Amino acid sequence: MLINVMYDRAEVFEDPSQLIHALYLQSAVYRALASKNNDEQVFFLKATKTAEEALDIYSKHELDDIKLEGKIYFNLGSTLQLLAA
Repeated sequence: MLINVMYDRAEVFEDPSQLIHALYLQSAVYRALASKNNDEQVFFLKATKTAEEALDIYSKHELDDIKLEGKIYFNLGSTLQLLAA
């Protein structure tokens, strides 16, 4: 699946912001798939887990990129909002 390919390629980057960007995109893909499949809850949970992983990596590496941090929180908020609906 395309999502796994994105994640595998992102792991080889030395810059953690590239991995975070890949996770951000992966979470967005899961959110999009949720609206197209019967197993919405499964995809929303995957989207949330992926967004949380991006936040963990951001925090662990103590990055100082407010735009990237904003994308992470926007993505996480979107997944949690849809999950709660």
